[in-house]
Amino acid sequence: MAGDRRFGHTTRRLERASTRAKETHIEIPAALRPFLDDERRVIQWPARRKIQLLALAHLAERFDPAREYSEREVNEILQAAHTFDDWALLRRALFDFGFLDRESDGSRYRRRERTRSD
Repeated sequence: MAGDRRFGHTTRRLERASTRAKETHIEIPAALRPFLDDERRVIQWPARRKIQLLALAHLAERFDPAREYSEREVNEILQAAHTFDDWALLRRALFDFGFLDRESDGSRYRRRERTRSD
């Protein structure tokens, strides 16, 4: 029974992240659309860097800039946001390209507010 509550909590958190991503009325760029399914999950990692950056910006919208996330929470959100089973690639890319900041030990992540110059 305790295991069910734990998974229920995780499921609710993932549902909220998915809902938040769907509720954002950000127009999906035409170049990114072939890489998303009807639920706006990334179904294939683009080969072109420009489209990768569009995909990362799209994924970053699933994170609330007002809070911090554990690595596990980041992984769970990313697992729900794509279909090709490589959340580690996505987590690293979000950090490497400045969409997420993290503690030096990788324990806490937060969405970075991006400006036009980023």
